[in-house]
Amino acid sequence: MASSSSFIIVLLVVALIGWLATVQWIRTHERFSDRIKRLLVLPAWFPWMGAALGVPVMRGDLPLGDFGKAIASFVVGLGVFWLTRREA
Repeated sequence: MASSSSFIIVLLVVALIGWLATVQWIRTHERFSDRIKRLLVLPAWFPWMGAALGVPVMRGDLPLGDFGKAIASFVVGLGVFWLTRREA
């Protein structure tokens, strides 16, 4: 079980790095207005989360219910962070 837990953690770290790279690309893209950029940041997490946790679900290492709980907790956490942060 420890190996599957560490595998999931590695996948989540890779997803977080990918999401941060996507956010950086969105922030530096000149075609998007500031409003559109803000609207794209949080939804950009969903493909990365789906890819990261989809592998363990398909392998049977992560039950589907836990997959839903993980996605919900990450979305709530990111949403709270995003809504409470202040622009400098």
